[in-house]
Amino acid sequence: MPRRGICHERDLPQLHSEGLTIPRALRKPCRWPGCPELTHDRFCPRHAKKHSQQYEESRPSSHQRGYGRRWQRIRRIILRRDPICKICDRAPSTEVDHIIPREAGGTDHPDNLQGACKPCHSRKTAQEDGRWGGGGAIAQGTRNGDRPVSLAHTPGG
Repeated sequence: MPRRGICHERDLPQLHSEGLTIPRALRKPCRWPGCPELTHDRFCPRHAKKHSQQYEESRPSSHQRGYGRRWQRIRRIILRRDPICKICDRAPSTEVDHIIPREAGGTDHPDNLQGACKPCHSRKTAQEDGRWGGGGAIAQGTRNGDRPVSLAHTPGG
């Protein structure tokens, strides 16, 4: 007899052996104008690739955005200083994060930089710039979702 109530991950093997499946969320229309495909993501697979290509083509080069040779040197210093992600305190740092984003007046001063793992840095950046529906925390004056930007960490402040 099937069980009712909350389903836990540990119950999945038994549920599958009883012939029950757990439905995924309903698929939504692809956000590409005129595309009728249904998807679990923002875009269907064909348009996800096109959207990503368009975004990358519209961005200035890393050097034009200020991430040239000087930045690479600073990056190595920060990753040596912060070998563990300063956001989650668990994973190895693979990226360097601006505590106060450059778009919000932050600088490349070491006091405004921290080592971060890829998932934490991506999540923080998405929340700040609003690209993935995060609403743009830069305008809201927050960082990392619920952590307020500390002006005490502003270089020279």
